[in-house]
Amino acid sequence: MRRMFFLVVMLLAVMLPLAGISKAQQLINKPLILPFQDGPALDTWLLGQAYGNTTGAYNFGDLWYSAGQGLHFGLDFSAACGTPLVAVADGVVAYVDNLSFGSAPHNLILRHDAIGLTSLYGHLLDRAPVTEGQIVKQGELVGYSGDPDETCFSRPHLHLEIRSSDYRTTYNPVNYMQANWHTLALVGRFGGRFFQIDLNNARQWQSLEDQPDVAFGGRRLNAYTESWPLLNNQLPPLLVPPDANAVDIPQDATVTMQQLDGTGCCPDFWWHSMDANTLYTLDGAPGSRASVYTWDASAGQMVSMGPETPYLYSPDFSH
Repeated sequence: MRRMFFLVVMLLAVMLPLAGISKAQQLINKPLILPFQDGPALDTWLLGQAYGNTTGAYNFGDLWYSAGQGLHFGLDFSAACGTPLVAVADGVVAYVDNLSFGSAPHNLILRHDAIGLTSLYGHLLDRAPVTEGQIVKQGELVGYSGDPDETCFSRPHLHLEIRSSDYRTTYNPVNYMQANWHTLALVGRFGGRFFQIDLNNARQWQSLEDQPDVAFGGRRLNAYTESWPLLNNQLPPLLVPPDANAVDIPQDATVTMQQLDGTGCCPDFWWHSMDANTLYTLDGAPGSRASVYTWDASAGQMVSMGPETPYLYSPDFSH
């Protein structure tokens, strides 16, 4: 089981950077820093949901994201209530608790006029300890992370947006913020894969960097006729698969990692239910329909591909 985990981590680390790079991502010196005093860890914060064409936004596009073209127009960072937050750049406090911007129960909007951007901190624990018109420096404390449900155990996280100076457009924070994003993406996400696949355009918006700007009030961008994963409103299945138990690898065991050889950008992988060496990925050429690729994990080679979409197994994986 641990061997599979290492293999999957390597697969992600190798394939994710191969995605298309947007214009903003080509900035040599990204002007923003991460919004936390401390670095990522299990007891500080983790990246929960990416920006853009996420599966969460696809499932809840009409409920939560209709104003933002159906996409997730910020980054979500999982963080316990009370986690200190800092200014991502020098700026001035524009608004405190202006809920016309959303992101209740408390929010904060900073203007960074020197670089033509604004930042929104959403779902804060309390009213931010700053005043409108106050000048803030990059790295200065500006608030504390909270929970949109105001429970501090439901879904505590920071929702961070990077907007245009007129507030009408949001940009992908990944392309403006200094961080090791591909490492952050390996652990901590809310669930499932990050991005929804349009089965008729397999490579569109499938990487952390390659995501569209969001124009508030614009048409929905992810109204796909066929996509994966299936729309499920993120509800649990009626029948839950049986528990799977893993045994720790002995300390004197030799663990071998096998790099899968491929040029895909966007791995969505799952293991064969009975064959530990058979791995499936879902991918396709830009502008083409997605296909299922079958890999021999022991050899690191693709052995077949087909046009069918992923199989839906019964809860016990028998059919």
